[in-house]
Amino acid sequence: MVSCPYTSLPVSSADTAKPKQALTNDKAARIVVAMRQCVANYGAAGATFDHVAREAGVSRGLLHYYFGSKERLLIEVVRKETERLVETIQLAAQHAGSAEELVNVLLAQLQNILDNEPELYLLAFELIGEARRHPEIGNEVAEYNRRTRGQFAEILEGLQQKGSISLRHSPLATASALLAMANGLALEMFQDPVSDHDACVEADVDAALYMLGAERV
Repeated sequence: MVSCPYTSLPVSSADTAKPKQALTNDKAARIVVAMRQCVANYGAAGATFDHVAREAGVSRGLLHYYFGSKERLLIEVVRKETERLVETIQLAAQHAGSAEELVNVLLAQLQNILDNEPELYLLAFELIGEARRHPEIGNEVAEYNRRTRGQFAEILEGLQQKGSISLRHSPLATASALLAMANGLALEMFQDPVSDHDACVEADVDAALYMLGAERV
């Protein structure tokens, strides 16, 4: 199951932080990518502007010009990655004509992230701590997490209307449960990478199929 790895973070009443300048050029995009990689390499606390500047091949001053602070840069990383994950869910669901097909394509997308872009989950886990220290990050992450759940719920509702699935709970509750299940599976794999997780995956697949109104044949 593909998931949005930005969940269970506190929501703040603070205004949503925005970058200082429009992020429309190549250097700004490189900075965002570099920050994502630096968090994976050094952790959120250790990912300094110096590290990010070297990774992006730009001056430290340019980071301040575009983002102002490390917290605002982290928020932009969350924004970009959440948008990309929503698109991934939408594309994956387009190829599903049944509950079994939906679970299979989402599981394949999750495995692809774990195999090829594990820094997405490392970033998400790091941001849990950062959100507690910086409420504006928690506020932004929670906003995009709600958006992801909502859009996933719309996808599930559309599949149900077509007769592809038969939800046992509301689309939003099912979307939340599936995303939480995928995040938990990813966390277990990160915590214990040498163990065989096949049995856990099979149990999650059975639970997902049940929520979607089907059972494993």
